Amino acid sequence: MVDVVAEKPVILFDLVSTITDAGPRYAAAYLRMAAAYNLPVPTEEDILSELGQRNLHEIIRIHSPDLPVEKIGDFMNDCNSACDSLLYNVRWIERLFPDVREALSGLKDRGYTLGLYTGTREDAMMAQLNYHNILSYFDADLLRGKDNIRDQARDTQTLKSEQIASLRAARLGRAVIVVGDTMSDYQAAKANGANFVGFAPLAKDAAKFTDHGQVVFNSYKDISSIIATVCVTGVPARRQSLPGLNT
Repeated sequence: MVDVVAEKPVILFDLVSTITDAGPRYAAAYLRMAAAYNLPVPTEEDILSELGQRNLHEIIRIHSPDLPVEKIGDFMNDCNSACDSLLYNVRWIERLFPDVREALSGLKDRGYTLGLYTGTREDAMMAQLNYHNILSYFDADLLRGKDNIRDQARDTQTLKSEQIASLRAARLGRAVIVVGDTMSDYQAAKANGANFVGFAPLAKDAAKFTDHGQVVFNSYKDISSIIATVCVTGVPARRQSLPGLNT
């Protein structure tokens, strides 16, 4: 009798602020456009705290409530254009989080299938993946970005939940582990019955995940051992100490 070896889980990564340290670029574009439209300019931290939790329309409603309704579309397009153009500005340097490339390569070498979802537009997602030269680590049919027309009515959590559901369907029957940096990532994973691993590069941000009993890490050097732990035991008990969490 031949033993059947179970396939390793599919690992689905959020993009912005989980793999790429792109938050400052998104914030810089928003602040630039707020000034150009003669609106109060929020702080960079104000915008960074919203990324991954809310879409651009929701961020505008919170931080630029005085923007006339008839100008919202133009403002959003200008924000997107400013954000995209910075990626190709020779004076702008955007990096992956430390050890991401090595982590993705190591996971693929160990037989994991990697996918990616994001609230970023599909064309901007591809530009970002190509800029950082990491597209090859992900399966081509396991990439999900936002379409501004198709997805305009969806809030971030709903969009991410639908993306994860679509990615699960593409690998029906395979276990799924979601890696993200926000509570919307966690909630989207939970809605799809997937295990979740939270990325919190700053120790102060870890509690948002550990308070829900979730695995959390702050260094990609540790992700292989953490993924292996989740594969064996599922989500650890609340506040269980794990490698990669500095408190």
